[in-house]
Amino acid sequence: MILVYVLRFTAAEAGQIIGSTKGAVSACVQRAREVLREAPQNSEADLKKNAQKIDSTIQLLKNFREHRKRL
Repeated sequence: MILVYVLRFTAAEAGQIIGSTKGAVSACVQRAREVLREAPQNSEADLKKNAQKIDSTIQLLKNFREHRKRL
């Protein structure tokens, strides 16, 4: 989400950076949006249910960081 919304990369560009596809990036961004939209209304139990969505976003960021180290 940071690559797309903050750094303004397209989903295709973000996919190239992290070694993924445009579709995977778009799906991850959508999941992250859902988590953020739901976060203020969620209880701790609800947040745990969203852990997989959050983990996907974190993995995207880790992949980005690793890619940037290689440049």
